[in-house]
Amino acid sequence: MVIGVCFSYPALAQDNSEPSHVSLSLIPEFSEVESGATIYIAIEQNIGEGWHTYWRNAGDSGQPPRITWHLPEGFETGALLWPIPKRLPMGPLTNYGYEGTVTLLQELRIPFSLPEKSIEIKADIDILVCKEICISEFHEASFILNDGIKTDHTQIITTAFEHMPVDVDWPAQYSIDEEGKFVIDLKVEMPSLITNGGERIKFDVLPYEWGIIDNNSSTQIWAAERFLRLVFRKERGDRPLEKLGEITALITYKNMDNDARGALEIKAQPDEIWLAKALEKSTVDTTTLTPEETIQTQKPSHLSSISFIQALFFAFLGGIILNLMPCVFPVLSIKALSLVQMAEKSHIATRLHGLAYMGGVLVSFGVLAGLLIVLQNAGARIGWGFQLQNPLVVLSLASLLFLIGLNLSGFYEIRGSFTNVGAGLGRKEGTGESFLTGILATIVATPCTAPFMGAAMGYALLQPPAISLLVFLTLGFGLGLPYLMLAFFPAFRKFLPKSGHWMILFREFLAFPLYASAGWMLWIYSQQTTEPGLLYALFGFVGIGLAIWVFRSTERKGNPGKLLLRSLAILCLLVFFIMAAAESLKENAHALTQEKSPESAYWQVFTPERFATAETGTQPLFVNMTASWCITCKINEKITLDTVQVKETFKTQNILYFKGDWTNQDSAITDFLQSYGRNGVPLYVYYGARDQQTGQRPEPVILPQMLTPKILISVIQNEQ
Repeated sequence: MVIGVCFSYPALAQDNSEPSHVSLSLIPEFSEVESGATIYIAIEQNIGEGWHTYWRNAGDSGQPPRITWHLPEGFETGALLWPIPKRLPMGPLTNYGYEGTVTLLQELRIPFSLPEKSIEIKADIDILVCKEICISEFHEASFILNDGIKTDHTQIITTAFEHMPVDVDWPAQYSIDEEGKFVIDLKVEMPSLITNGGERIKFDVLPYEWGIIDNNSSTQIWAAERFLRLVFRKERGDRPLEKLGEITALITYKNMDNDARGALEIKAQPDEIWLAKALEKSTVDTTTLTPEETIQTQKPSHLSSISFIQALFFAFLGGIILNLMPCVFPVLSIKALSLVQMAEKSHIATRLHGLAYMGGVLVSFGVLAGLLIVLQNAGARIGWGFQLQNPLVVLSLASLLFLIGLNLSGFYEIRGSFTNVGAGLGRKEGTGESFLTGILATIVATPCTAPFMGAAMGYALLQPPAISLLVFLTLGFGLGLPYLMLAFFPAFRKFLPKSGHWMILFREFLAFPLYASAGWMLWIYSQQTTEPGLLYALFGFVGIGLAIWVFRSTERKGNPGKLLLRSLAILCLLVFFIMAAAESLKENAHALTQEKSPESAYWQVFTPERFATAETGTQPLFVNMTASWCITCKINEKITLDTVQVKETFKTQNILYFKGDWTNQDSAITDFLQSYGRNGVPLYVYYGARDQQTGQRPEPVILPQMLTPKILISVIQNEQ
């Protein structure tokens, strides 16, 4: 057996001596079979204590077992039957799966012509088993039929069927109500099957399809006519429903009076009135796609692969280039003042500051990388810049940049502040300011993806944690190296200007890039919150100015109202920011922000279903994965994608342009990025037109992260 550590990624082979957390057995209903018969095979999982495996719809993370049968000629498998799963909460996520011992059932159809000798049935089973971490296990299992030993396992099969849902054909419809919630309206033809002597029933809805519901939400139930009709409401997921057609779902129930449990398997049709209205708003083809079809059409046949040494080199090079990206410029402007003073200080002092700055960069990169690795292993679909998908982080960073700008403008002074990076340069204890500046440099660098970074980070997150962390630290080392070189080598500092009165004006001038950055962060925040949330945030910035003014005005000693005035100023500031935070955390905040970026005639919003439908056609396709907080993305759109030259090329070549917005967390976009070995934006992929004779498309082309019209048009022309 081969075991590999993984989570949403291909398994990595490890030492065969590592213990298995699941033992798997294939048990046939009968060991002696006759031609033309149909039997069931029990796929029995004995799962280690504290570990779990997954149902056919794994929920917010994980994946179901994959079974590959190796059958003799004429043998066929039928339906795979799944027992009723458990809800498996994992922090903010909810998954569906199994613990302890569980048995799946697979039909096996015997051909009419059987060999006279014994028959071996084999299966390869890939199964993901999780605890605090997830392990991908590979199992080979087999059994022998017609070997002369008559064995009857019907009791095992019968017991397995007792844990299966009851398949009913009761009329059911689904729709989206006025509040945007997913609704199933079920006509119950046999209430006694559910009530079983009691009327206090706890229900839940588990669709077989991914993305239909918010798995973490509770189920609201409305019952009428003594359970002859049941209406279920749940918060919906982020998958468009108007193209799904018939869906299958489990209705699980628990009788609170006698503890009877069970589940119904129902098939629900879309409500015709709701569907007609939904299709009026849709501009895409309504072809029904299964999740499997969507995944197969969006993934390329190969992923770009690089070696470990290449990944380290690309990370190092990307970190150096990151210093030149506009997202890091505000911090570089802060460091400019300290660099001027550094030229006049001792070698020891400058080297200590260089090491402190590098330490701040490496520590913060280590923390960010560690969080990213842990959260991804826990099932979160996130990537580079994930913290900027959280509106509270964005608002906090905007406030911090605004505060630093006010400090540089001379509006207030706080001794020891990391904003005044030159103040303590000559003192050993002042290195803490350089350390904090390194942390700030890392935080504001995350919206940018420099050339070479994408491949390096994509490689990193497919590796074990230690290797992933090393790649990220190499990226941080590249970011901090230029400052470290200036600190350690006086020859590099001789080009710096001498200090003088001009530094006061220059210091004040450098506040404006920070104000601009704070404004940009607020614009990002506006994409993640409601309109009232943005208004409260703006008032919070007014509160920052008010609080600083009050503190300055009450500096003199003996002021009797000093404590009260300062307390009121801080309270005013906190009230507005708390109200802003509350708005951004509302359940409908993300849905409301989606309406702010309607698609244009030039491009359409990326969804897996839309893209899969388009990919099965013949048109050439272009996919742009972007985010409002990604400066590299916005520059590429301004200088390349939104130019007249490129728009005209797209029009003449009949290219269908999809744009995926990753400003807020979107698991579909994360999956697309990961399918190309990337974990951050931007990502640009071009799909050439399908060949009319062979029906095949050329291999997708991944374009550089720094895009120019010449590069893009050249790729399009070469793929014709």
